[in-house]
Amino acid sequence: MEIETEPAGALTSNVTVAVILAPERHHKILSAQVGVDRMVLVSTLEQLRALDVPNNCVLLAFGSGVIVPGDVLARYARAYNFHGSSPEYPGRDPHHWAVYDGVTMYGVTCHRMTAKVDEGSIVAVDLFEANALSPQELRRESEKWLLTMFARLAQRLANADLADCGAKWSGTKRSRADLHAMLDCRGLPTLEVERRRRAFEGFHFVV
Repeated sequence: MEIETEPAGALTSNVTVAVILAPERHHKILSAQVGVDRMVLVSTLEQLRALDVPNNCVLLAFGSGVIVPGDVLARYARAYNFHGSSPEYPGRDPHHWAVYDGVTMYGVTCHRMTAKVDEGSIVAVDLFEANALSPQELRRESEKWLLTMFARLAQRLANADLADCGAKWSGTKRSRADLHAMLDCRGLPTLEVERRRRAFEGFHFVV
């Protein structure tokens, strides 16, 4: 198996190829999970656009904040995203919103990628208990579960499609602007300010 960490230009069409889009810190561990003839690991949209992929190529995105536009997705036979939250939390910063909501169960999701973020049909969901975890603890725990899901599914997804699991997206799709709006606590009751401080720790509040 050939592993590359930089865009490779034209890729041959007579082998099974997987492109993995993920933060660089995950490249080594993710590359060990995909059983294909050749893979390319990238971390940015610019690197992804630079690839000339064959029509049998599969895209696997893992924990990436990169929004892949429809014209890039159209180059791939299949594209899946490993999303670090359960389907109730599409969009950005799901661990913060889950803590704000006081969830007791949380999870990770694998879904087909579409031009609209976190709207593709879902092929797998794994759930775990999330009682009393801080946002960063929840993020770290979900990352462990996401790595486990990737290890279980990546090779299968690289070689064949999977049926939908029946789970559906729900909840509000959040952006970073939605989180920033929660940082203005002027005039709010003390209990609500404390709830927000715990859920959105690490950000600067206005009180």
